[in-house]
Amino acid sequence: MTFAQKAHLDGVVIGSTPKGGALLCADEGSNMFRQLGTAILGMVEI
Repeated sequence: MTFAQKAHLDGVVIGSTPKGGALLCADEGSNMFRQLGTAILGMVEI
C-alpha cells in the first residue's frame, strides 16, 4: 500500500488465477486501490 501511495498511479490492471483463494486476494487488492482513489483499468485471468 505504501508504494501505491508514493507512486501516484493513474490506474492498475489486476492479474489473478481462476482459483478461489487467488480471486479473494485480487478482490482485496482491488478494494485497496479503490480506497486510494486509483482507477482499476481491468482484471486479467492468468
